[in-house]
Amino acid sequence: MSNTTASPEARVGWVSSGDGRSTSDILWSCFSVILVCAWSCLHLNVPSVEESEAGWLKWHGMPYWPQRPLLNKWSRKVFWMITIVIAPEIGVAYATKDYLTATISIAEANIFDSKDAKVGAEKDIGIPNHTVRDEREKLTKSHAFLANMGGFKIRLCHRVFAPSGSDSPATDTMYEGVVLNYKALEHLHDNSTDFEIPTEEDIKGVSKGDAFTKAFACIQSAWLVVQCMARAATGLPITQLELATIVFVICGTLMYLLWWNKPFGTERRELVVATTDKAFDASTLHIHKENYILRLAHASDANAQADLERIRIKRIENPKALSFLATKDIKASDLITIAHIMYGAMRNLLGCSTTPIYPSAQGGASIAFHLSGALFSAFHILAWNWDFPSSSIRIAWRVFSLISTCANPVLIAFTSLSKLLSRRLGNDLVIILPLSILLIYFLARLGLIVLIFHCFSSMPSAIYQAVYWTKFLPHFS
Repeated sequence: MSNTTASPEARVGWVSSGDGRSTSDILWSCFSVILVCAWSCLHLNVPSVEESEAGWLKWHGMPYWPQRPLLNKWSRKVFWMITIVIAPEIGVAYATKDYLTATISIAEANIFDSKDAKVGAEKDIGIPNHTVRDEREKLTKSHAFLANMGGFKIRLCHRVFAPSGSDSPATDTMYEGVVLNYKALEHLHDNSTDFEIPTEEDIKGVSKGDAFTKAFACIQSAWLVVQCMARAATGLPITQLELATIVFVICGTLMYLLWWNKPFGTERRELVVATTDKAFDASTLHIHKENYILRLAHASDANAQADLERIRIKRIENPKALSFLATKDIKASDLITIAHIMYGAMRNLLGCSTTPIYPSAQGGASIAFHLSGALFSAFHILAWNWDFPSSSIRIAWRVFSLISTCANPVLIAFTSLSKLLSRRLGNDLVIILPLSILLIYFLARLGLIVLIFHCFSSMPSAIYQAVYWTKFLPHFS
């Protein structure tokens, strides 16, 4: 992609009309693509019951203001959409973390099931290998995503059978609660005589991400990319905002693929019904609180219910913010695993089989953040020799682009050598230096955003020339 250098006489400021493109056309086209991509990639966790059931405050039957829980839910969505718009690498990191968490959980469950089936066959207890596999087909990656979103509620029957020879009926104790992660479904499945869970089609039914929304996002993104490619092929210049939007589309597409099986806009939880005869300690309301939380179904204690809801909100809705930025989460083993994954992908392309390898969810998210951030910043270097309003603006663009591109690889290299540096520099510097690098990185990214809009004050006149045939491409503007 190259930009033509215009003479000073051929420069214009903010243009609002003309036969070709106007400034408002360029801004709206880029913003529409960014907002559509950001909204379609906004896969938040399941909200609380209060937020799902909240409505509007009314005056004589006329709604005039959303209730507080509904306002909180909307504010959270707007906050994350703005965050992804400004820093799409944060969205890529969270999508990577969700994908790895779901994938690793399913992979570990399959390995565990394979071992159990093999042991059962060796003991000749009448359980063929395909039995566990058929049962486990009910739990898919969509189930893993929804479970990790806090999207399942439990109705568990603890059944105690009477001693043999006794006429007394079995006693049932009912519990209810909320699933906090996929391991809870595994635990319920492995320790239940009856296990009923919504199918994958039911999960897709509660997702608001329909085919129209996905098609609309893809059409808008493809239109901008094709338009920029056509301009580059015909020798017409491209704005810095369009260049940044192209790489945003790449990050958005990556998020879209990682969250492919994750329900979008889910407002309610799906019910899981299970029956177990396994004994467990029911003296406390918190059962396996790392995986799921239970309480007696007949318990009417409002404080107990509120306590369970606080645990769910802390674990699901308000996880540790930006935890993947912690450099301690990146380990040398994760870097080696990434290299193995790339090697395995090449083997797959060549038709060779390979065993899937995954980094840790936290380390993989950290690496995804740094690599996608470096990719996003590196695209700005393509405008190295483009035409800018002044030479000082061009120099500032080059400096900010290089700083933001190099910051992430430097931080990853620093992390991989943290143990060695801690012995030489001390633990305090090992903590301060990464934070300083991150601060410089975000300041450089902020500088690029400011320069993008400053460049619209003086643009080459050829910017406002349009490639005629691109007007006929389907898009919204």
